[in-house]
Amino acid sequence: MHSMALLFARRAGVEPDPERWPELRRALLAGPRSAVSFRLEGPDSLPEAPVRTAAEAAAFGYLDSN
Repeated sequence: MHSMALLFARRAGVEPDPERWPELRRALLAGPRSAVSFRLEGPDSLPEAPVRTAAEAAAFGYLDSN
């Protein structure tokens, strides 16, 4: 399922680039992708997507810690 979501996101131009989101890098590379993570970039991006993505990644333990 994860692979298909990424394939569809690439084709739609909404796959988030981890290089553009350093604070979310670990979550975008290793963690489970949430629906809002596909709203970080692209034509329907949301201004609150980074905060929501970080909150969802934290809930799964996929954010970098100090």
